[in-house]
Amino acid sequence: MKNEKKIKIDELPKDHPFDVPENYFEDFPDKMQQRLRAKSLPESGKRTTWFYLKPQLAMAASLLLFALISLFAVRYLLNDNRVFIQNEDQYSEMLETEMDEHTLMKAYSEIMPVQQEYTSEAARDSIEYTNAMIDYLLSEDIDIDLIAEAI
Repeated sequence: MKNEKKIKIDELPKDHPFDVPENYFEDFPDKMQQRLRAKSLPESGKRTTWFYLKPQLAMAASLLLFALISLFAVRYLLNDNRVFIQNEDQYSEMLETEMDEHTLMKAYSEIMPVQQEYTSEAARDSIEYTNAMIDYLLSEDIDIDLIAEAI
């Protein structure tokens, strides 16, 4: 650090090490235009059909790509694993495998709500008896298919 030499600005050389060619900035725009024209036109100097169709085909390809990506993205995002049931056997199999008895009864009660007001005492007793029977069957874990076959 003691041997460091300090540089003084006054001692630096005043000449420029690099030179710009003569008329470089005046000729630059003309040279650039010539190069661009040479690249844009085919060697024959005429514009071909491909020259005009190229932008339209690029636009059509990009729109098609966008549509395909959108289609698959929407299908992926909205995929909720829906089960399509084609016949009654598939429906009963789905009920047996996908739902337990409690969930099944809850769904049934939402579809068929119990009426609060009854027209007669006999109808009220009949519904209470039916509800008691259903509760008994559920609590004793009796197979619903056996009951359905017996009826």
